[in-house]
Amino acid sequence: MRFQWKALDNTSPVFSFLAMTLLIAFALICISLYFRPLMPLDETRYASVAWEMWQGGDWLVPHKNGLPYAHKPPMLFWLINLSWMIFGVNDFATRMIVPVVACCNFFLISQLGKRLYGKHSQAAELAPLILLSFGMLALYLSMPFFDLLLTVFLLSSVLCLLKSGQQKDMKWGAVAGFWAGIGVLVKGPVILAYLFPIFVSYPLWRQDDWLPNRQWFSVCVTTIFVTVIIGLFWAIPAAIQGGEAYARAIFWGQTVGRVSESFAHARPFYWYVLFLPVLTLPWLFLLGCWRSRIFSQLSPADKFCLSWLVLTVLLFSCFSAKQPHYLLPVLPAFAVFLAAKLKLNRFGKEPLLAALLIILALAMFSGPWWIGTAFKAAQDPQVYPLWGLVPLFLVVVAIKPAVFQKFRFPVLLLAMPISVYALLPFLSPVLFQLYDVSALAQQMGIKQTEGEVVAISGNYHGEYHYLGRLTSPLVVIGDNESKQYQWLSQHPSAWAVISTQAGDTYMAQHSEHIWRYRGRQNVLILASDLLNWPGWAPDIQGMTEALQQKKVAANAEIESGG
Repeated sequence: MRFQWKALDNTSPVFSFLAMTLLIAFALICISLYFRPLMPLDETRYASVAWEMWQGGDWLVPHKNGLPYAHKPPMLFWLINLSWMIFGVNDFATRMIVPVVACCNFFLISQLGKRLYGKHSQAAELAPLILLSFGMLALYLSMPFFDLLLTVFLLSSVLCLLKSGQQKDMKWGAVAGFWAGIGVLVKGPVILAYLFPIFVSYPLWRQDDWLPNRQWFSVCVTTIFVTVIIGLFWAIPAAIQGGEAYARAIFWGQTVGRVSESFAHARPFYWYVLFLPVLTLPWLFLLGCWRSRIFSQLSPADKFCLSWLVLTVLLFSCFSAKQPHYLLPVLPAFAVFLAAKLKLNRFGKEPLLAALLIILALAMFSGPWWIGTAFKAAQDPQVYPLWGLVPLFLVVVAIKPAVFQKFRFPVLLLAMPISVYALLPFLSPVLFQLYDVSALAQQMGIKQTEGEVVAISGNYHGEYHYLGRLTSPLVVIGDNESKQYQWLSQHPSAWAVISTQAGDTYMAQHSEHIWRYRGRQNVLILASDLLNWPGWAPDIQGMTEALQQKKVAANAEIESGG
């Protein structure tokens, strides 16, 4: 890692971008961990699944609330448990391990630039910084999600595939399959969907001295074969141990089911095309990018990057399930392409970026006036509007090329992610008020420690298990009011978490704890008190009579010997 200055493109001097990128990425991650809680529903769910793995010792089949969790393979949960083994069970160890591993992407994308454009190329130097410049990617970097973790193994596999093509050595196809197989343990066989565009577009970007097309086909088959074998090393034992329903879910529901008819996140075909401008911010607003004429005189390496990006977007557009972060693993292709094609001396005044930053700064300065409307569930919502000074300062860098001349290019590129992260301390009081579920979870943990039964209404997404250090599954009593009343009547001494409309005085007087979330209040209350709640909607008399009739019928059946 070099810290000395060097000249790129024979223009302005820049710092060693890999070192700078890693330092800034680490700083942004720490800001995120400090200024926001573990966010429901996804972050709390994944932490809870890892916690149940830690409690139950079942490292093969992840569990959520005592039941097999088939939505994701175990790699993320293994990493969190490994972090706990080293640092103990604490929030820092829970939230830091995945972002730290995800930072390997900055090193790998530098290697990808070297592999495509040469060891000392501009692409190899600038690619890490440009990857971090994508505002959405930078934001997801601080979250314990799957996509940037998957990108680590995807880039490792792609590097091996390129090495196989360049060196005409087919054994690297097996190594590529090994890394892709590890990627299967992160997010399932979807990693092959990211590799498929590279497999089929090879004739488009292949150079004359590279592996022939027919042998490349053999490399691809080898990669797929090794990938599947490694995935099955986990999937087959897990399917046997998890049972028939779990096996069907991991072999069918999370593969074909997501492609053809998603049970969640289903969106129209064109959705990704509409979202790409947001995903690639700030590059549409950087005039220096357009002045560089990045799409002129495309080399084979350029064609590799663009074909990988475009074909992946088209392929994922065909899938039923669509989420913004599903495209994060292919952003390195665009980052390397930009790194190779940009001309640093074309970055002068950037008025469009400045306008975007001014809008963001004004929104933060005016926060006290609109925050209550945006977060209606918050009581006396507060923000820190002075954080608007961060994007306002970066406006000066955007419109004054002489400011921070030596550091201007990195600061210009990182203006968007830095401003996005400034939103976290700006919103910090509201985020902790509305999304910090730890107090309610800890009260539930205390009840379980005292031997009490704790139930929850509606669907349980794992919000409470890790934060409350729960040791037993919660009883899920669902949304059906009749079934809720029946269960509560049979367990009057149990505790229940029920979601109601905010502002009920009876709940405020009789509840153990209230957590307000998305315009409703989640209340921890004794079952007997809940049964006496004046706001209880169902026909209590009718339910009582039905319960009594059911008991009489059951007693009669017992007496008759049935």
